[in-house]
Order: sequence, then structure tokens, then C-alpha cells
Amino acid sequence: MFFKKPKGFTLAETLIVIAIIGIIASIVTPMLFGTTNQAELTAAWKKTYSDVNQALLLIKQDNGGTFSMLCASESDASLCFRNQLSSKLNYIKTCNLKSVDGNCWSESGPTDVGQDNLDNNYGLILNNGTFFLMQYNPSCNWTSWGGEVAEIGHCGAITIDVNGSKAPNETGKDIFGISILKDRVVPYGAFDIYIDTCDTTGVSCSTDYLYE
Repeated sequence: MFFKKPKGFTLAETLIVIAIIGIIASIVTPMLFGTTNQAELTAAWKKTYSDVNQALLLIKQDNGGTFSMLCASESDASLCFRNQLSSKLNYIKTCNLKSVDGNCWSESGPTDVGQDNLDNNYGLILNNGTFFLMQYNPSCNWTSWGGEVAEIGHCGAITIDVNGSKAPNETGKDIFGISILKDRVVPYGAFDIYIDTCDTTGVSCSTDYLYE
């Protein structure tokens, strides 16, 4: 009498398959979550840029259609600018010079913003937890970003962390920015020439992600 071998997998074969699935999952899962998280951060940046751009357009309109000489009569033009912007956004907190670190910006960084930059900026936190750093110069003659920017009138900058103190706190991932020129606002990395890919520093991602 002959007995047929039962069909199916042995315990050893099943364990091998489970181990292989585990290895594949450990490789693929972080990639999937990373893509999802970046997509969420990019969407948050697009929404924030739209809201801030509308607020800035109103400020420009109230100043005769230009950002030049805005708050020029104030003793602290950057503070005046921060107050004007905050009045057009839903916010929960503001921070003054040298009080931003750990209050309106992540205490742990990021390193690419730098302590000096934190100390020289005014801060703002929106109702949704978005962090803002900002500076403004009514003369619109900043040269720290290079001659090209100075020639077209660089009045100020707003650096934005779209998810507040949460990681990764890196430029081009959750940190983006807006440059304020005399006659318009543009995302970091744009100016007169559109950069269609993120550069190695992540600065031009502010432009790139808006056109995805």
C-alpha cells in the first residue's frame, strides 16, 4: 500500500518564507513611509506658501504696490513687518529678537539655519504649528545673498518650518522659504530663473515642490 505525500509547506519552508518577507518589508517600509511623509510636507508647504503669498500681496497693496520702504518710519522695521504679516494670519505666538530659539523655532536646530540667524530673526507660530523666521529691510538693498539678488531689490526673507519642531528639521524637507523683493515675492531658489530641481543644499526645493 502506497501513501501519498501530503501537499503543502513544511514548517521549515514556512519559516524561510516568513523570514524573506520580513527582510523585504524592512527594506521597503521605510522607503514607502519616507515618500508619504515627504508628500505630506510638500503639500503643507504649498498650502503655507499660498496663504503667506496672499497675506504679503495685501501688505504690498496697502504700501502702494511695493515692498520698498514698508515700515520705514518705524524704529524696528522687521518687528513692524512681522506684526503686519501676523495680523493677516491665524497665529498663536510671536517671538522677538534673541528669543526665537526654543520658543518659535526648534531648540535643537537645524544646523543650516544657525544660531546667529535665529538671534537676528523675529518669530511666529501659526495655529497649525508652522514656525516662521523673518527679517525685513525697507531699503531693499540686501547683498548677503549675492549681487544678483541685490540688483533686483532684496527686501527680506521668511524661513518656514511647515511641521514645527518635528523632525527632520532640514532645508528642502520640512524647511522652506520666501524671498521678498521690491515688487513681488518668490520662493527660495527662484528669483528670475526657475530652478527645476532641488539643489544639494535643499534651498531650491522651495521652488521645485511648488511646481510638482
